[in-house]
Amino acid sequence: MTVIATLITRRATVHASDLLTTIVRGGQSVPTNWKLTKIVGVPALRGVMSYWGLAEVRERNDTVLWSAIDGMRQQAGREL
Repeated sequence: MTVIATLITRRATVHASDLLTTIVRGGQSVPTNWKLTKIVGVPALRGVMSYWGLAEVRERNDTVLWSAIDGMRQQAGREL
């Protein structure tokens, strides 16, 4: 489960998300990393974006084929 919260006021915007990502092994969810962020800064918008859902796709040997956070970082660096 992912928790994403945003508070918007006249003075500031605060965006928060949990850090836990898991994989399914043998039918059970296993934590993979507690230190990765799910929030990416978007300088062109002076803001941030975050994700929920599929975090990455791995091969059986745990090689990462696709990562949501890497894709978001690539998009965040593009000009509008």
